[in-house]
Amino acid sequence: MNAKFGSIAVCLLWANLTYAQDLALPTPQPKPKGRLQLADLYIQTGMFYYVESPLSLADYRLLAPNSVLLKQDLSSYSTSYYPNTMSSGHFSMLAGINFREKPNWQLRVGFSQSSEYLSNLSFYKWTNKPYDTLTSAQTGRQVLIDSVYHSSYHFRHERQLMRLEASLIYRTNPERRWGFYAGIGASVNLSLNSRTTTTEYKSAYTQQRDGYNPRYDYFSYSTSSNDRTEEFVNKNSIGYSFFAPIGVDFRIGKKHAFWSRVHLTYEIRPTLQVSNIAGLRKFANFATQQNFGLRLRLGK
Repeated sequence: MNAKFGSIAVCLLWANLTYAQDLALPTPQPKPKGRLQLADLYIQTGMFYYVESPLSLADYRLLAPNSVLLKQDLSSYSTSYYPNTMSSGHFSMLAGINFREKPNWQLRVGFSQSSEYLSNLSFYKWTNKPYDTLTSAQTGRQVLIDSVYHSSYHFRHERQLMRLEASLIYRTNPERRWGFYAGIGASVNLSLNSRTTTTEYKSAYTQQRDGYNPRYDYFSYSTSSNDRTEEFVNKNSIGYSFFAPIGVDFRIGKKHAFWSRVHLTYEIRPTLQVSNIAGLRKFANFATQQNFGLRLRLGK
């Protein structure tokens, strides 16, 4: 009996000690969620529209000092420069990061890649000389034939661009099927494969001249051509841009587990771009970017 009561007493003592220890230990609390959450992945493609930079002949001679074609005397050549609107395709991937306390705001970070033709400059000249006179045996009418010599030079500076960007956008109700958003952003633009190309075109042909009128019918009896191209590698550089993304968002599915996470997006970006050409100077111009793509929701 003593052994039995002793065992009961030990068990009661152990239970009291365990209970007291449980009371002394703090109750585990769930860890608070982070303030930032990786929520979306954007995959986009589209077009980038911009105005080419006005590079002069002196600028090209600095970019390609060893060019044989740029050493030619072009004082007798005609040239005209009108800033052209250029376009290039691009591809981008962005990660969307949500703020736990501000569900309508999102930070997007990522990269995009595109090509860029910064400038095109051309010089040209035509020289006409009498070549022959054809006389009709039936009517006696004479047809004057001229030799025409055409020479032109074309200079171009181009490169690839890798943009590292970040933007902060405000989105309307994220739970609705249709959504709109707008914000501000900036990017650092790293140039890759910068190069200058010079090309010479020469051709000679004969054509009919219409009497004493200096109008040419461009009826060619024979042609020949001679082309030459030089290419020079330039140093890469760093530029930057500021933009305002404005977009619309459409969720494909309503209830399906996968398609309810897939969104179609269209976005337009008015952009102020500052391009830097190593060895020359910086150029500022306005550009427009259009993006079409997918937004994949990663979180709940």
